[in-house]
Amino acid sequence: MDNHHGGKRNGAGRKTNVELIQIKSLLDNKIDREFVVSQLFNMISAGDYRAIELYMKYRWGVPTKMLDVSIDTSLEHGVVEKKH
Repeated sequence: MDNHHGGKRNGAGRKTNVELIQIKSLLDNKIDREFVVSQLFNMISAGDYRAIELYMKYRWGVPTKMLDVSIDTSLEHGVVEKKH
C-alpha cells in the first residue's frame, strides 16, 4: 500500500545550504531591512507580545530549560522510593 508517508520523496527534508543562501539573497534583494526593523519597533511600541517575543528570541535566544533535580539516597528495606 503506497500511502506517501515517510521515505525519500522529491522536495522532502531540509533545504541545502545553497538553497538557504539563495532564499536569503532573494529576501535581502526584495525587502528593506530598515523598514522591517522600523515595523518591528512600531509593533513592540504598541505592546504586540508576539513582536516582543520574536525580538527577544532572536536577540538573546530561547532560555535554557532549568530542571530541579534532587536525589534521595536513603534506603528503606532495600527499596529506593521516588519522592514527588
